[in-house]
Amino acid sequence: MQKILLHTLIFLGLLTSDIYASHFVGGDVHFEQTGPNTFTITLRSFRDYCNSTAGADASITGAGIYDEVTHAFVQTVPTMSIVSTDTIVFGDECYTPTGICVEVTTYQGSITLANNPNGYYFTYSNFARNNAIVNMSPDGMTWEAHIPDPALAGQNTSPQFQPYPADAYFCVGNTKFLDFSCTDVDGDSLVYSLVQPLDEGNGFGSSDPLTNIPLLQFEPGYSMASILGPGSLLTINSSTGEVQARPGAIGVYLFRIRCEEYRNGVKIGEVFGDFQYEAPNCTFDIPPSYEPFATNYSVEFDGNTCFDIVATDPNVVDSFYLSLSSNAFPFGAEVVLPPSSGGNNYTFTYVDSTDSSLNTVNTTQVQLNDTSFVGVGTVGARFCWSPDDCAILALDSFSVQLFAYSIGCDDIGDTILQEVELEVIPKITNPKVPNVFSPNGDDKNDVYRLSDFERDRCYDYVDIKIYNRWGKLVYEYNMESLDAPLFEWDGKNMDGGDCKEGTYFVTIQGIYGKENITDQFPITLFR
Repeated sequence: MQKILLHTLIFLGLLTSDIYASHFVGGDVHFEQTGPNTFTITLRSFRDYCNSTAGADASITGAGIYDEVTHAFVQTVPTMSIVSTDTIVFGDECYTPTGICVEVTTYQGSITLANNPNGYYFTYSNFARNNAIVNMSPDGMTWEAHIPDPALAGQNTSPQFQPYPADAYFCVGNTKFLDFSCTDVDGDSLVYSLVQPLDEGNGFGSSDPLTNIPLLQFEPGYSMASILGPGSLLTINSSTGEVQARPGAIGVYLFRIRCEEYRNGVKIGEVFGDFQYEAPNCTFDIPPSYEPFATNYSVEFDGNTCFDIVATDPNVVDSFYLSLSSNAFPFGAEVVLPPSSGGNNYTFTYVDSTDSSLNTVNTTQVQLNDTSFVGVGTVGARFCWSPDDCAILALDSFSVQLFAYSIGCDDIGDTILQEVELEVIPKITNPKVPNVFSPNGDDKNDVYRLSDFERDRCYDYVDIKIYNRWGKLVYEYNMESLDAPLFEWDGKNMDGGDCKEGTYFVTIQGIYGKENITDQFPITLFR
């Protein structure tokens, strides 16, 4: 009888002070154990300050503490005072809803509880729930939290819901993921679920079996299996608290989340959060797009290749990022800005994949941060590579991954991916040996050599011998490593003397031009 009387008195008091008010859109409560039997209780009230003339209560009075098992009234919570008031600014750079106004008022109070193996629960009711909700009959609301025995080993502070988010709205026809997780300083295991919201008062109609407070009733077409109505989706991940929501129609929807805490596999408490979310028809950014640049490039080994790519975000107020990653970066590839045309203005030129024409794009205020190009509107990027590591030729493929995105959007069509394939082309070698030279010191054809462009330094590994016409070896060169200098003969024998004019024979054995070779060439030496 004490419990029923207390709830009735609370109801009458609230009816007197908040008659005609309809401003509460949710809230939650948690407690912190500050000593063996002392607690700080924090209650957050979410209030619609746009569509109601009622202001936030100056303090909270009349909250009650009850025995968890017997439901007997234990005591009234002393007055809880305001510690902060915050106004939530909704939206981001993708979409800013209108007409959604929430003020978060935080109240705190202290209480002392005797040891009690049954544990306790806290309730506070208010008549003035917002009447804009469409999925439930608007009425009162109740804040609720369950407190274990103060003598619990290690004590306990309850889980706490995240701060009220700036993206606290749904979008009709779009799936949205929202974080409703709690933090728990004790490291207890948390389990999340969707439960039916509470009304205020007591025992009329369907009621919560623990508190005897009535459950708020669903409007026709809505239920716990269809909280957002026909054709909708509202689920919660029991392990992470992530909510997945997709409303089917415009409206204002109410839902309630329970966060249970377990220690060593035993449930020790739970807290609840009431949340009212509006679902408008959202208008999002037009997604960015890539220009039709070529997506396959040949990169010459021991050469230098650069190409530009360009992406455009039609939402010119967004910060637009064009980020590149590549498995060629460890082998010397890099991203660079082209020469500036003044300030942060640059010109990018790309090959059109449709007709192979060159298209030039002038961009403004582009900056390079590591491997990301940042700007607004049109953003270009330049990729350059001079492959010179022989190990590259043994690898199968290289590519560049492109990731273009706008800052501030909610993963709804604001990110685009693209890939550019790279083929490394080794130098084409053609074994050729000149047949005449004149080592006379006139700086013209003074040495006999294999031309630099004809040698493949990654594969050629040869032994070269030079004989006179009587078969006597006069000079020998052995390429001892792949990085050895090119073969050159200055017309001297192995003792350093000048060889006479005449015909000599050159033999080459080894790998040349990536082919096994054994060959002989005549050469004429003139003085």
